[in-house]
Amino acid sequence: MDHGYQQLWHALEEYFSFIILIGSLFVATGGILVTIDRRSTPLLNGGLLLFGAIIANLVGTTGASMLLIRPYLRMNEGRVKAFHLVFFIIIVSNIGGGLTPIGDPPLFLGFLKGVPFFWVIQHIFLPWVIAISFLLALFIFLDSRVEKARGTIELKSGKITIQGRRNVIVLAVMIVAVFLDPVILPWVPDIRHIFHLPFGLREVILLALAIFSYMLANKKALKGNEFSFEPVREVAFLFLGIFFTMIPALQLAGYY
Repeated sequence: MDHGYQQLWHALEEYFSFIILIGSLFVATGGILVTIDRRSTPLLNGGLLLFGAIIANLVGTTGASMLLIRPYLRMNEGRVKAFHLVFFIIIVSNIGGGLTPIGDPPLFLGFLKGVPFFWVIQHIFLPWVIAISFLLALFIFLDSRVEKARGTIELKSGKITIQGRRNVIVLAVMIVAVFLDPVILPWVPDIRHIFHLPFGLREVILLALAIFSYMLANKKALKGNEFSFEPVREVAFLFLGIFFTMIPALQLAGYY
């Protein structure tokens, strides 16, 4: 096989693995509607952001964002400022998922190349905690200033409800399926080489689970989340360009 073709094929394999993981987690979380009928406070908002940063390592930053952005905005209805969205994007949608390959795209590429799953959390857990703590402290300080200027508060029931529990189960199975790779488990068949495909058994299972979760998803949950495939489609096109334009840079760095 021509060396240039090998590089393109290798990039295609990594791209499919990445985008199927991201897309599957996005679809599964799209069918889970979290409703928080509570009065927002700086501490409650900070706690929600912290929770989002933690679960981003389990369901991916896109999945965590999909799961929490609607309850976060509804909880702060009438008092949302620009910094509310900025901190959500930074904490939940970006650095929150920096501890595991599931949470961060570059780490997932390292995982595909054989980097141990828990290698990152063992080495950067403390810096992650410091960064998240600093950002949350700053957020709570800014949010407290908004809280002081708040007017009459509508009474809330305090209930937290979750619709779409089937998708929670599917999501758990997806997380387990991430490890179905010949590099991690030698007994897993390497269908990439057997059938000359740009994806493996893990990707087939994740894609099947995504289709299953969407078809059987709670319709009220999908509507409540205003679910659409547009965000993941934009991510797919963006990273398609990134993956293939990385090839010359990786050549110069000596990775190919």
